[in-house]
Amino acid sequence: MSIWRKIRWQLPGFIAALLSFSLSLFGKELEQVLEKQIGVMADPVFVLIGAGIAVLIFYLISRAVRLAPLRTLRQDEKPPPMPGLVLLVGPGRRQTSPMETAAEPAIEYHRVGNVLRACWLVTTQDGFEYASQLREQYQKLGIQIPEPFKVANPFNVRETFEVVSQIYREHVPQAGLQANQVIADLTGATKPMTIGMALACTVNNRNYPMQYMLGGGYGAPYKTEPMLIKFETPTD
Repeated sequence: MSIWRKIRWQLPGFIAALLSFSLSLFGKELEQVLEKQIGVMADPVFVLIGAGIAVLIFYLISRAVRLAPLRTLRQDEKPPPMPGLVLLVGPGRRQTSPMETAAEPAIEYHRVGNVLRACWLVTTQDGFEYASQLREQYQKLGIQIPEPFKVANPFNVRETFEVVSQIYREHVPQAGLQANQVIADLTGATKPMTIGMALACTVNNRNYPMQYMLGGGYGAPYKTEPMLIKFETPTD
C-alpha cells in the first residue's frame, strides 16, 4: 500500500505520455481505417478523436500535478514564528485574486501560537488596495498594522531601502520590539524592491532575519511556507 501511495501520482502522467506516443505512432493507420469505414467523414471524425485524446491528456497531467506529494522544508530551513513582520505586498498576478498571493500565508505562518504582534506592509500604488484589505483583515485579529507604506517608484532600489530602514529605525521600537525580533519577507512586489529590502536588512552588519515564501499560494498543489534566508557579512 505504501508503494502505491508513492507511485500513484506518477500513473496519470505515464498514461498521458503513452497516449501521446500511441497517437503519434498509429495516427496515420487510424486515419486510413476511418477512411475505409466512413469515407468523407473520416477527417472530421479523426479531428474529434484527436481533440478528445488531447483533452484526456490534459486531464491526466493536471491530475498528476494534484496528486504530487507536497515538498516541505526541513525545520532548520524555516524561521521560527516571529513577533514582528515587514512584508512586501504586490498587486498580485493578472487573472489571479490578490488573496492567492504569498502575503497571507506569510502572515498566517507567524500567527501560529499568537506569536505575531506587529506587521508593516510595504507596497506600491497598484498594491495599495490589497495591502489595505490585509491591514483591515488582520487588525481585527489583534495585530498592530499601521497604514501601508507606499513606494512611489517600485523600480527604485533606494526608495524601498529608505522605507524599510525607517521602519526598523522608528516603528519597530515604537511597537516594543527589537530588530532581531522582526523578520523581513522578500517575496512580494518587484525585484528592485526585494533588493532594497535585502540591503536594508544587511548593510552595516545588521543581519536582520529575512525569509522568502516558497510555494504557490492558497489552492496550490504544494505547500506554501517560508524559507529562512541566512546572510553572513564577510569579516575580511
